[in-house]
Amino acid sequence: SLDAAGATQKRYSCNGSFKRDEDRLQVEEDILSRCAGVSAYSQGKWRLYVGAPHDATLALTVDDLRADMDVTPAPPRRDRWNRIAGTYQDPDQNWEATDFPPVENAFYAAQDNGEVLTRDIELRYTNDPIAAQRLAKIMLERGRQGVTVNFPAKLTAMPVTVWSVVTITDAELGWTQKKFRVLNRRLTQNGLGVDLDLQEEADASYDWNFGDATTVDLAP
Repeated sequence: SLDAAGATQKRYSCNGSFKRDEDRLQVEEDILSRCAGVSAYSQGKWRLYVGAPHDATLALTVDDLRADMDVTPAPPRRDRWNRIAGTYQDPDQNWEATDFPPVENAFYAAQDNGEVLTRDIELRYTNDPIAAQRLAKIMLERGRQGVTVNFPAKLTAMPVTVWSVVTITDAELGWTQKKFRVLNRRLTQNGLGVDLDLQEEADASYDWNFGDATTVDLAP
């Protein structure tokens, strides 16, 4: 839904073309940008995760730990932005790359001591400025969910796949089924556990109704 009058557009659609001699990995990355998605190879299968809230596949607690977990409360400054700008392919400009209105967030800028931190993106398969802003907003919100965890799990975490969602419950940290995205998983050399690299996840990151006016932490 785009406005109070009932106008809508498809949440994700891929609009564009490529030449056969282009780099395949770059083409894939450009196409995936149109659905805020990721393709991940895990446990012998390729899986596509489109940008949307996902249910948790496993609920982890401290009982699943085989050692202490490491928690990093925020990403380094070089990986943090409060403004996303870039281009889309404008059909009204002969399909030339055209700037879309940047998505910025005053709340996040205040957290960064008032400094504007901009990331520039190129949305090659996006042909609508509102769609470009929605994708930029998702990128901005996902990037601000900055808590990362190295979770040395027992074999109870074996079914977890890369980019799936898990929850962690830890009373000491005040977490009750707090959602995390699985960035990486590694079976230990002795085969007695699974190391998980996790990043906090917020369902509201994908909700366009928030627009660029988020004024609270989506994953407190």
